[in-house]
Amino acid sequence: MKIAKETAKKILIILLIVFGGLTLVGGSVFTIAMATAGWDFTVMNNVEYVYHEYTEQHKVTSIELDFNTNDIKVHFSKSTTQVRVEYPESYTKNGKQLTKVTVTEENNVLKVKQSSRLFPYMQFSIGESSLVNVYIPESYAYTLDIKTDTGNVWFEGYATLNNLKLETSTGTIDLDGSIICDGRMALSTDTGNIFLNTFVTDSLFIEADTGDITLDGKSSAFGNVEIETDTGDVSILHSLSAPSIKIETDTGDVYLGDLSGTSIEASTDTGDIESIGTSVLDFMNLLFSTSTGDVTLHLVGTIEDYSVQAHTSTGSNNLYDYPSTGKARSLKIHCTTGDIKGIFMPKLTEK
Repeated sequence: MKIAKETAKKILIILLIVFGGLTLVGGSVFTIAMATAGWDFTVMNNVEYVYHEYTEQHKVTSIELDFNTNDIKVHFSKSTTQVRVEYPESYTKNGKQLTKVTVTEENNVLKVKQSSRLFPYMQFSIGESSLVNVYIPESYAYTLDIKTDTGNVWFEGYATLNNLKLETSTGTIDLDGSIICDGRMALSTDTGNIFLNTFVTDSLFIEADTGDITLDGKSSAFGNVEIETDTGDVSILHSLSAPSIKIETDTGDVYLGDLSGTSIEASTDTGDIESIGTSVLDFMNLLFSTSTGDVTLHLVGTIEDYSVQAHTSTGSNNLYDYPSTGKARSLKIHCTTGDIKGIFMPKLTEK
């Protein structure tokens, strides 16, 4: 047994020496090669992009994009008169095609779909752009359905839409500018963040697994607003009005600006729920719950306006139960170990 252990130890030492030597040789070769190339990392690229452009042949009302790793930027512009898409196809250094893009236009629907080769290929590219650019006239309303696996999605300008669906796995969604949508807006990502500026929509659904969700504008919805994330924070920094607002996160914090409507529901397991600055919540029915987080709310009116049920097991609480069926507003707060603090204000703060 002792001899076997000594033999194994010797073999391990030999392997470590061999691997260490190979690492040293590899590092030396890499350093010499990069120094010879003037530390131009683009010499390591094994993929090249060839760009193509497609302009609508007839008036389209719906645009569907489906890409794998490409970032997608949508430009809404007054100077644009036709829908135009600029997209890349990737090739190896020896000219073999890695990705192919198929464009079809039928029944007022423009579809741009990317397909890859059947076998995996490690693509490495520095300084090469694989951005998909979409140019859309600002004066027309469109239905957008955009999907990318690992890419990011950006909006630029003022968008007028019928419906909007954006989906990415690990990328971020950044919708700057302003959006007016007659129908439903649905945004989802797995590990990326979602940023949404000013919007007016019929209904809104936002979902992220581990990313943060931020609404940073004065916005409104005629229908329901639903926001869900697992470990990310939810921040509504300015104002949002909607009949029903529902916010759910597991371990993230929830930050609330000036919100108004009929009902609001916010829940988190370990995160805090907190009103920002001098912002105020103006709802008829309010329901908040957290396990170990704190709840700090700024509420319109006085405590006499509310039927209050506020409970925490071990935390502090400045709201006493004030249940009454005759009150115009209902406030329910439940914490396990968190603190509860309610601050009442006579009216919404003007911004």
